[in-house]
Amino acid sequence: MSISFQMKLSQDLISNHIKQWINAWNSKDIDTISSLYCDNIELSSPKVKKLLSGYETNVINNKKDLKRYFSIGLKKFPNLKFEPIDFVTKDNIIILEYVAYPNDQVKWNVLEKFELDKNGKVMKSSVYYGIEEENTN
Repeated sequence: MSISFQMKLSQDLISNHIKQWINAWNSKDIDTISSLYCDNIELSSPKVKKLLSGYETNVINNKKDLKRYFSIGLKKFPNLKFEPIDFVTKDNIIILEYVAYPNDQVKWNVLEKFELDKNGKVMKSSVYYGIEEENTN
């Protein structure tokens, strides 16, 4: 269980985090993506067990497995692109709505909740996927 705290994040920090995160994913820069997360990260996603063999849960609790999970995802979906839609914030929490395009035929509507530490790194992330749709772009 993670410990929550109340901290008001600056709009600059929030905007910078979102831009860095989207740009790192879209450029497939695994080192920059990983640098945005704490060492003791807690990430939950319904795709964890599907991508990480041997995982019996959809929660990752360390940066080594997080980086491996992201690397496998980028290999499986080499054309993955994220398109931000909107975000809301409260204290140290960002809820980001985006569309993920894993390939030319499919799109995923995604909500991701980030809880940031005082340094602006993600200490907890919860990913929620909508219905998989046909990509009409």
